[in-house]
Amino acid sequence: MRILVSFKLSDYLAGLLVGDNVVYRPDLESKADHELGRALRAAIPDILMTRKIPNSDQVRAWRVTHSSRPQSIVLIGHKDHEREVAVTICGVRVWLIDEADSSVLPEIAAFRLAEELNANWLGEQANQLAACHVAKNTSACDSRTVAMVGAGVVNLITSYYLVQAGYRVSIFDGSPEPGNDANWSRYGCTYGGNDARMFSMAEARHHLIKPHRPSEPAGWEFDRSIVAQGWSCCATDTLTTKDADWKENYQLVPPWLPESLNHEIIAFNRESAPLWEALRATEPDLFSDVGYTSPVIRLYATQQQLEQGILFEQSIGSYQRILDRSELAQEQPALQEAIKQGAVAGAIEVIGFTLNIHRFTRKLIGRLLAMGVNFSWDTRIERVARDEANFVCGLIAHENIFRAQHYVLSPGAYGNDLLKGTESENKIASVVGMWLTIPDEDRCLKSSLKISRTGYAAPGAAEGANVIIGLDQAGQPIIHISTGHGYIGSNPGNLDREHLNALFYAVKHTALTYFPKSYTLAQATGMIEQSFRYCVRPWTPSGLGLFERIPAENQGLMIVAAGHTTGGFAQSPSVAIAVLAALAGDAHPMHRAYHPGRIESFIDNHSMLERQIALA
Repeated sequence: MRILVSFKLSDYLAGLLVGDNVVYRPDLESKADHELGRALRAAIPDILMTRKIPNSDQVRAWRVTHSSRPQSIVLIGHKDHEREVAVTICGVRVWLIDEADSSVLPEIAAFRLAEELNANWLGEQANQLAACHVAKNTSACDSRTVAMVGAGVVNLITSYYLVQAGYRVSIFDGSPEPGNDANWSRYGCTYGGNDARMFSMAEARHHLIKPHRPSEPAGWEFDRSIVAQGWSCCATDTLTTKDADWKENYQLVPPWLPESLNHEIIAFNRESAPLWEALRATEPDLFSDVGYTSPVIRLYATQQQLEQGILFEQSIGSYQRILDRSELAQEQPALQEAIKQGAVAGAIEVIGFTLNIHRFTRKLIGRLLAMGVNFSWDTRIERVARDEANFVCGLIAHENIFRAQHYVLSPGAYGNDLLKGTESENKIASVVGMWLTIPDEDRCLKSSLKISRTGYAAPGAAEGANVIIGLDQAGQPIIHISTGHGYIGSNPGNLDREHLNALFYAVKHTALTYFPKSYTLAQATGMIEQSFRYCVRPWTPSGLGLFERIPAENQGLMIVAAGHTTGGFAQSPSVAIAVLAALAGDAHPMHRAYHPGRIESFIDNHSMLERQIALA
């Protein structure tokens, strides 16, 4: 998307906002009106950002020269301008940014609006391409079969919705069947970590909301280790050109954008909340004997974090009540020592729940088997087959080809090879998170917790922690603790014990700080080292998930629904709804928000989608 800015920005804002896709002409603010018309004809922008209303002759001449994307005028002014400004000028839509709104600088609000308009256009074009594919292929297939790659919780929930909608589903996974005593390291994220997951409105939040630091090179976070206040959890000499591509894509994300992207991520959590409740009402057996606990308590280490947390949780509709330290100590005896030592400034109760994910998914697999879903374990899909027209026509594993009408790929951090030739290629990196288990002999922790902590390593990479109550194999109460986001590149096997130990220390630090008695007991019995575990999560440069639709033969689609960072479990019902909508030819907000070309399309005028449109 090309933007023409026709007014002067401060030096700070110019450094923040002006990029390769911006034509910056502060001189136009003081020049005659016809100079703006000349600039519009020369730059041919998609967006004109201005502080004064252009005349119709200027806009008409601009519109004639433009042919690819819809044009818009973003006017920064006072709300009183609404009476003066038409909705359109010569067919070009006018959007007003109220400079009196103190929530964000108006120039930043204008650029966020421009990116939103571009994302809307991108989603509409993708919808039209999908519809065009269905219209061109008239040999309809009535089999309504779907082959799913990946048996993590996202695809399991999606499969449930698909079967309910009348599709016949087969699931392929390269790991052993869960529950057969295979080593935990042989599994992906759902089964590889500990037996615990959390739903909250803030899951999968954008972890890379980054301040503008002109003195820091973009992407510095991935060049520094966890202990050096960075995000890297591997030796830098083990990274490849794919990792360089991923980092380059990360550097494309403007620093003013992630905060607004965060709201879009949270919107899918909000969509998922009632869907989880509906599933629990419809399938109560899935949620029995799986450690289901609700609501969730958020702990804050400082008063400032507490105050910010209250405002944030209220803004997303999750806040329920505040607990002062005396109330918290009374309701959660396990935290009394941490409160006494000053590790807790306060807490709030928020909408959310936790459960034991391994038990839950085993029940869900059993339910899906009863519904007729076919599982193929130890079956690693090696590549996607395409026909002469480049339509997807099957999945290849062990020299066998598996065919269906539709395909859904949700391979976590392990499916980069399957994404070759798609717009999602090189968009997934691996991020390791650490787990620790300690006992809760007296059952003193009554609720699961989400902790905003301080005191060790990079604030973004290691300051948050999930604390989830559960039961061990013998039925004894335990506490699962998870923290850390350690970047290890595109290869999920790129793990280094020294770096893992540094990240593991963050989990131990959390356990010792908040549960000193249980930690001491676990250390004495050897439980600390025995519970050393990690899971490898998929992460994208934009911080958004991925949702891509690719034509398949017989009016089918291959859908990439991946890259959900720490929110795959939380957002899985929303993902399922988005997949159902795509297969039915309908639109869903996720199709637009998680489009893999979203950032490049805004920064670069020649995205893959536009090339596809040109070829269609």
